[in-house]
Amino acid sequence: MNGKKVSRIAAITAIIAVVSLLIAGLIGISSGVFRGIPGKVKAFSVSGALPLEGTRNITIMTTNGYITIRETSGDEITASLHGTLNSLEERPRLEVRRQGDTAEIRFERNQRYLQIGRQPNNAVLEVGIPNKYAGKLSVEGVSSDISLQNHAYSELALKTVSGDIESDGALAVIGSVDAHSISGDVALSFSKMPGSIAVKTVSGDVHLAVPSNAQYTLETHSVSGDVTSDSSATNLQPGGSKGIITANTVSGNIGISRNGGI
Repeated sequence: MNGKKVSRIAAITAIIAVVSLLIAGLIGISSGVFRGIPGKVKAFSVSGALPLEGTRNITIMTTNGYITIRETSGDEITASLHGTLNSLEERPRLEVRRQGDTAEIRFERNQRYLQIGRQPNNAVLEVGIPNKYAGKLSVEGVSSDISLQNHAYSELALKTVSGDIESDGALAVIGSVDAHSISGDVALSFSKMPGSIAVKTVSGDVHLAVPSNAQYTLETHSVSGDVTSDSSATNLQPGGSKGIITANTVSGNIGISRNGGI
């Protein structure tokens, strides 16, 4: 095979590849394959529940979306997922199951198209926890905002890669509180001073509100941001006990206040 023939075959192959890409792009635009380009959407809603009895831990894991956790008066842990789908998206899977004494709620979103930019938070996961539950709660998301209503827990662990963490009302936690967001704010209010609070963000502000009579030691660090706190925060009466607050952020402000919300 001579050089001219090889060059001709290569040129034809390149043309075919370019045409194929153009056709694929046109199909993607018309059907909404590329995120951010309008396409057909449809609503979805799925739900599940588990009996509370025997539950000592509740774990919630998501890939994206808004996570809201509210207190209920029933005897079941409930989960409801709703939102919208692109025309080529698969229906999200919501798993509500028990592993020993742990109730697991997991939601995954599968995509069959090219994702451009941050995945949108157009799914809402609502979790209802009975008011008689006093165990540990763990929530972990990737591109997720986390919001909690007032409730009493033994421990609290909240983590999201890209999203805010906030409480709607005051939380009562006996043990440790661990909140971590790489890109997002953390704003939590407490009606009872936890044994320890550890908060870390890379790009985001930290706001904590503790009871007016709370006594604690404070360790903070912000590379680029201001730190404000009650000047009497570390005062400890004889025979009293205190918690520990550790707050770190690379780019953000840190604020510690008393009485009321954030």
